[in-house]
Amino acid sequence: EFADLFPKNVMHVGNPAMLDIEGVKLLIYHGKSFDDLVFLKSRLSYARPCEIMVELLKRRHLAPKYGGFTSIAPEREDLLVIDELPDIFHTGHIHTYGTSFYKGIFLVNSSTWMAQSDYQTKRGIKAIPGNVCVYKPGGETHRLRFYRDHEDISMA
Repeated sequence: EFADLFPKNVMHVGNPAMLDIEGVKLLIYHGKSFDDLVFLKSRLSYARPCEIMVELLKRRHLAPKYGGFTSIAPEREDLLVIDELPDIFHTGHIHTYGTSFYKGIFLVNSSTWMAQSDYQTKRGIKAIPGNVCVYKPGGETHRLRFYRDHEDISMA
């Protein structure tokens, strides 16, 4: 079993997942449906992931386009509906960095530790490796940048 490779205190969750960590609600989602929204709406761009995330929150659904790039399993219950709004909405599919706030919800699209891939280049995605967001409930955020040589670590 895959889970046996990790310590017992590591919790494995599905995609998407709603977590409560010390009273802070986090909605975590890979972000595959970003491809559908960028394709459908010319004003949206992979370079601005938080704008895509806002569209998902407005629609209260993580994959509002059926029959596009995103495979949706036929379930009795639609597990991609956003029933409860989170405090933090976290995605990462496009490997670029972005943070913002929308109606009090902190949005973060994770960076990556990978270099630019051929697939990303073909799709017009610019990977931004080595960026981490540190968030303190209440709205304080810090962006940590880790560079390849590991000598230049800065906070912004």
